[in-house]
Amino acid sequence: MNVPIKCSGLDAPNLWQVAPRIYTCGQVSEADVQWFAAEAGVSAVLNLLPPTQELAEEDGWWADAGVDYDVVPVIWMQPTMDGVLACLNWLERHQEETVLVHCSMNYRVSCLVHLIRRLRGNIVDASHDDWLHEIWEPNAIWMAFISQLCALEDSPLTAVSQRLNAFDF
Repeated sequence: MNVPIKCSGLDAPNLWQVAPRIYTCGQVSEADVQWFAAEAGVSAVLNLLPPTQELAEEDGWWADAGVDYDVVPVIWMQPTMDGVLACLNWLERHQEETVLVHCSMNYRVSCLVHLIRRLRGNIVDASHDDWLHEIWEPNAIWMAFISQLCALEDSPLTAVSQRLNAFDF
């Protein structure tokens, strides 16, 4: 499978399959939930939206579809290493499953995937990640944050990202 693959036909913005078992997108609708569960085989979902932006009914949609649903809030203008590490740990726990990671527009998630790809040595920097630029041009906050995390020596982020072998970024 040649990934990433841009997907269409759902309400969620910026829907991509970025690895054989990872989908990313913006905010999902109830109809999207049914497609992810029934057609894509998604068994676990991670939402990066803070509680103030999360749709109140979304957890119920996933529960009704029989899909595990978790939230790790990543604040748009104040991302933190702890938040990213929590996301990577979630991915590690679910790497034998087909998963969806989403936020509002797939901007936070695309930066997370980009960071993982850099930490794993699959790309050198943002200028070499055409997929990231298909979704958006990361702002100065996110570019500085990613650069800062990639420059850390002996980072727990690097260790966890290296263990994400099943997702084949």
